[in-house]
Amino acid sequence: MNMTKNSESDHPVSNDSVGRFMVAVGAIVEHEETETILLIKRAGADYASGAWEVGYGRLDQGENPEAGLKREFKEETGLDIKPKKLLNTWFFNRGDKEAAENEVIGLTYWATASSQKVKLSSEHSEYQWLSPEAALELAEPKLIANEIRAFIEAKAAAKEAQAADQARQRALADYHNLVRRTQAERGEYTKLAASQLIEDLIEPLEHLSMAAEQLDDEGLTMVVSRLWTVLHSHGLEEVEALGREFAVETMEAVDKENGGDVVIKVLRRGYILNGKVIQHAKVVLGADN
Repeated sequence: MNMTKNSESDHPVSNDSVGRFMVAVGAIVEHEETETILLIKRAGADYASGAWEVGYGRLDQGENPEAGLKREFKEETGLDIKPKKLLNTWFFNRGDKEAAENEVIGLTYWATASSQKVKLSSEHSEYQWLSPEAALELAEPKLIANEIRAFIEAKAAAKEAQAADQARQRALADYHNLVRRTQAERGEYTKLAASQLIEDLIEPLEHLSMAAEQLDDEGLTMVVSRLWTVLHSHGLEEVEALGREFAVETMEAVDKENGGDVVIKVLRRGYILNGKVIQHAKVVLGADN
C-alpha cells in the first residue's frame, strides 16, 4: 500500500483514503441595507456545540460550490442568498483524531441577503445580525473569526475601490465638461472674431458699392456683388426699412416729415448679423402716400 504525508500534520495517510475528506462551503452573509452580518449558534451535542458561527454546509457529490452554498443556507436559515465574492479557501481537521473522514477543505464566500427573517433548522438554536466588529468578538472557533476578518478587509477594499472609481468618474466628467466648455468658448470667440471682421468690412464695401454704381464698372460691380454674397452666407442681412413702419429695434429716426411713421428715406443702411442688430438703419419718417 502506498503511503503519503498529510501536508498539515505530516502523518502518513493511506492513498486508499484520498478523496474521503469533506468539501464544505460557507459564507459571511451581509444584509444589503443594514450591512450587518449573520451569526448562528450551533445546537445539539455534536462538534462545536454552542459556538457562534457564520454557517457552513457540506457539498453533495458533483455539486457546484455556489449552488451548494445557496442550498445549504436555504435549508439552515431559510434565506435566499447571493454569492458575491470568494473570500478564502481553507483546510481544517474537524475531529479529535487526524483522519481522512475528519478533514474538511472549505470555501468561504461573501454573500448578501435582502431579508433578515431567519428560519433556523434543528442544527442551530439562535441567530443574530451584528456589525462585523461585534460578530468578530462573538464568533467561534478561531477559523470563523479569521473569515470575518477576511470579510472586513474585503469590504474595506471594496469601499476604497468604489470611492476611487467614483473619483475617477467625477474627474472624467469634469474633464468632458471642460472640453465642452472650451469648445463652446472657442466657438464663441470664433463667432465674435468673424462678427467683428464682418462689421469692419461693411463700411468699405458700401463705399465700393457706391463707386461701382458711379463708375459703371462691370468687373468692379461683379466683385462687390460677390463680396456681399459671401457676407450674406455668414449670416449678414440688410434691415428692410424703406416703405415700412418705423421699428425702434432695427431703426434710428433722424428726421420726420408730415407727422408720419413710415420710412420714406434711408440715409444709412442697417444690418443684422445672425439675428443680432449690428447697425441700426438711419431713416427719415413721413406719411404713407
